[in-house]
Amino acid sequence: WLFSYPDPESAEDMVHLTMLQHPSPQRILVLGPVSPESLMELSRYDRVERIDVVDADDTISLLRRLSERSQAALLDAPKCDRWPEGSFGTPAPEASRRRHVPAAQDGSRHGNAAGPEGTSWDHDVSGQALQGHPGRFVPLSAGKRLDPVSWAGASAEQPPGSPEPSKGIFDFHDGRIFFWTADVRRFVDTAERAFDVVFLNAGDPFSLGENRFFTREFFLSMTRILRPRGIVTISVSGAEDMLGAAQTVYFRVMLSTFQSVFPRVVMYPGGRIRLIGSLDSPYLSDDPGQLSRRVASLPFPLRYVRADRLSTLLDPLRLEYFKSLATTGVGGRPNGDLDPVGFVAACRLWTAQMHPRLSSFFDPLLHGAVPVWAGGVGALGVTLVLGSAVACRRRTVRRAAIAVSVGTMGAAQMGFHILLLFVYQIAAGALYAHVTVLMSITMAGFSAGAFLIRRVAKAEFSATHAARIFFGVHAFAAALLGGFFPLLAPKLLDIGPVWPQWAVLSVCATVGLLMGTLGGAHFALGCFVIKRIGQEKRTAGSVLYGVDMLGAAAAAALTPLVLVPAFGVRAALILYGMLMALVLVMSWGLFRKL
Repeated sequence: WLFSYPDPESAEDMVHLTMLQHPSPQRILVLGPVSPESLMELSRYDRVERIDVVDADDTISLLRRLSERSQAALLDAPKCDRWPEGSFGTPAPEASRRRHVPAAQDGSRHGNAAGPEGTSWDHDVSGQALQGHPGRFVPLSAGKRLDPVSWAGASAEQPPGSPEPSKGIFDFHDGRIFFWTADVRRFVDTAERAFDVVFLNAGDPFSLGENRFFTREFFLSMTRILRPRGIVTISVSGAEDMLGAAQTVYFRVMLSTFQSVFPRVVMYPGGRIRLIGSLDSPYLSDDPGQLSRRVASLPFPLRYVRADRLSTLLDPLRLEYFKSLATTGVGGRPNGDLDPVGFVAACRLWTAQMHPRLSSFFDPLLHGAVPVWAGGVGALGVTLVLGSAVACRRRTVRRAAIAVSVGTMGAAQMGFHILLLFVYQIAAGALYAHVTVLMSITMAGFSAGAFLIRRVAKAEFSATHAARIFFGVHAFAAALLGGFFPLLAPKLLDIGPVWPQWAVLSVCATVGLLMGTLGGAHFALGCFVIKRIGQEKRTAGSVLYGVDMLGAAAAAALTPLVLVPAFGVRAALILYGMLMALVLVMSWGLFRKL
């Protein structure tokens, strides 16, 4: 999970360990779900003028509704001298509440929405954001005044000698806080304003979908929205003292990716290792004495971020150990959109929990990108094996050649559509919402291709003529996979932030429809050819279908686990094109010769 409630220690760590690294933060951007306690800690900085929270799942609205229900239940409960500790929605004393600008009551503008220095940051309460931003703006009050909602955590035992913490309140009507329901990457790519501090709250990349938030390309996008001396912070799984072998590899990948974009980096070891990077800030420091003085200069007390804890957390020997991990061993290759090394390292970390030897399977994939020529040699080896198997079937060699071609097309189709979904998720950030559209159109393409062959195929077609059309479709699909689509994939990532989401979906759906049509036509032509050559007419369709599914099953396993981690997306497409071309030459040669 990203956060739990109540957890004031994690909230203080996330906010203040980062805010101490900036001399005067004014504009804050939080990417991903955030706890109310963290927002409350951010709002304690009087110099902060604006806090933007971007969450595709609108988590904060759910927490707000839960808090309002809990508060209503508490108000209806019998009165007592003390509220239960940790109650969700426990009201804070009136004297301890911060003064906030009230929300607008006339429905014209949200309270205090105008940005600093005359910038047009204001939004209307109808939910439409100015500046043409693609995110859906969630107004805090929707034009009417609501009672503030309180958030108070469970009171922990306070260490001796530490200052008395202030009992704050998170006010949903704080005029400085704005919520956006939008994809995080799309928001960053299209943002028109810059920020002093950017928090990235995302889980470890245990899926290709999560991996898109920890790539070098995304970090480069975040540099575009940083003000001078701006900082970016992320957190990854780790430990305070020592990392295991699998954790070390994963941490090395994440650190090398982060450092490839941000030359100045400081880290805080812990269960979640926090990395803070900047392009040009001289204010970054890992000196516990200097940070302790910054804590002492804050106008409010902190409970957990204290001088003694900073001295322990930033011990020179501990920092030297974690820094040394970035320079030795495997996993130094930066994580990329089309080269998801972070996903491989995260999978290695996950499998190590079951058995240490399982994680060794991923080690060769982390040493470096495998060259395409090596994959080509592998495709040639597969083709030779298949060709030998076909040549051994002397009586049914022509049927076997058609079957191998159909099985290869099935593998290429499955691999292509997995890669298409992967690229679309990176470009548009909405795979879950649109996967039905993409897969439905692809299936419609399969049906359209089969029906098309049904209508155009003529009884007078000879077996040779039908085979030429069959292998012609095979050659066209190979050319698309090996030539056109590897050039299209990076273009989709470029147009993703610029084009409307429906336009990106339309492009990917059109490509999926084209490949689906080729696949359906190829399968139908294979059945037609086998019937024309007079070999096992009754079982031709079932045999080809089984071979087609066998190839698809192999590609479904190999594409995300081997091809993409080892070669990357573009090289994987090229390899499928090479395999299709080699099988085409072999199958057509055997078909004509025998």
